[in-house]
Amino acid sequence: MKLIVWNTRGFNDPRKQKSVVDRINRIKADIVCLLETRIKHHKMQPVLEKHFRDWGILHNYAASPNRRIWLLWRDHVHVGPLEFSEQSITCVLQYEIRKVYFSAIYGSNDGIQRRNLWLNLTHISGIVQDNPWILTGDFNIIVHPSESSDYNGDQSANSEMKDFQNCLT
Repeated sequence: MKLIVWNTRGFNDPRKQKSVVDRINRIKADIVCLLETRIKHHKMQPVLEKHFRDWGILHNYAASPNRRIWLLWRDHVHVGPLEFSEQSITCVLQYEIRKVYFSAIYGSNDGIQRRNLWLNLTHISGIVQDNPWILTGDFNIIVHPSESSDYNGDQSANSEMKDFQNCLT
């Protein structure tokens, strides 16, 4: 199974659409997660018809006024939606004989709003239990200060990093 996760930072420009779709086709991706599309709901269908005609789609328009996440898949992948929120889509992917839980994340830039994401993921972990689970996307936070290009040797994590660390454990 080939998976692409791409923070498009806007997917309205036809040149960007072509660039992204060319890469998807070159890689022969089975599943594509596009983050931060910024495409309004009423403009989504023409883009899908042009570039993803035979693909399945889940999106979080109902939960997110900011139009953050599209999850697309080819017809040989079976997708069972579990949960939609402003910052994530969670589903079960069935590919050949494999089953895996999958969460596409586009975390808020606001640390307080991200706490809702951490609570949601903690709840979902109770459903997933010991099954395979892919969490991917843009969390808009780092786990450790050394992951930042502004790293100055300080080893202390701020409270938002600690919230993320707690979610991951």
